[in-house]
Formats: sequence, structure tokens, C-alpha cells
Amino acid sequence: MKKYLLLFILFQFFIVKLDAQCVYQTYFQEGFEYSTALSGIIPGTLYQGTPQTFCPRSGSRSFYANFQNGFVGEFYNKSFDACPNAQMRFSFWTKDCFGSTNNINMTIRDANGLIISGPQNVFNPPGGGWQQIVTPAFFSTTSTITISMSTVLAGGGGNDMTLDDFLFEICSDPNYFNTTNDV
Repeated sequence: MKKYLLLFILFQFFIVKLDAQCVYQTYFQEGFEYSTALSGIIPGTLYQGTPQTFCPRSGSRSFYANFQNGFVGEFYNKSFDACPNAQMRFSFWTKDCFGSTNNINMTIRDANGLIISGPQNVFNPPGGGWQQIVTPAFFSTTSTITISMSTVLAGGGGNDMTLDDFLFEICSDPNYFNTTNDV
């Protein structure tokens, strides 16, 4: 029993030490400050396919997710280049913009389809304020990751939400990088 307790304590110390050494650097940032098509939106899922001026957090536009009536399922799927074996995290801000309940799931997969983060449930109460969603740190063994978002509530009569200020970060500690595959 003491052996397992010691291993547990050492494991906890090691994880805390790893996180303490990490300084995240911005790898990709998206503020949606344009009026052309949103990259990653699955056609037929939202009424608008471009950033909207309604309900931005920063700047003048945001990713306004106005789900089509009756739609449930995946509405966003976008791939990003990643550094194999690097510690990474993804974050964004979200808010209800229509006085209704929003509920989505976010999953991050590597190029082999393996889930490396999530599914993470994102819930916005009616009229709630902005909240930042930050994934736990994750690693990928492939050079590409895919971020997927799905609504679990049917569109129509509300369920509109806005997402803004996407941020994909990579730990700058060289101990996390595969020296033959640095980004």
C-alpha cells in the first residue's frame, strides 16, 4: 500500500512540475475580424457562414453560431498543424446571445482520429456573461490535430451563441518538443 501511495505522490509532483515549467506561446489566434466565409463551418448547420457584428467579445465581429432550426450535431471541424509531442492547449470565449440555453461539446483529435482532448461540454446559461473555455493540456503524436464542435440542443427558438478569440497555444519549454519535428 505504501508503494502505491509513494508512486501516486511522485506522479502528482511530476505533473505539477511539468506544468510549472511550461510557458505557453501563441501558435494560432482567430478573432473573426473579417467578412468572408468562416473556415471550418460545416455547410447547412448555421444560418450565417461569415463572422457577424452581433454580440462580439472583442473587435467588431465574432463567430455567431445561429443554428438552423432542428439541427443537432457537428457544426465546426477544422484541422491545424501541430508539433508532435509538444504540450498544447486551446481556448476561446463564449456567451449566450439570445436569452436561451446553449450546450455544445468540443473534441480534439489527432490525425489518426484518436481523441486527445475532450469531449469537453460547454454550457451557456440564458443571459449569462462571457466565459473562457480552456482545454486541459494535451499532446499529439501527429503533426495535425482537428478541433470539432457539436451542438447537443436543437436549433430553433434560441440556442444561439457566440464564440470569439480562439487561441491555440504550444508550450515553449524545449523539453516538450520532438527535436526532429519542431514547428
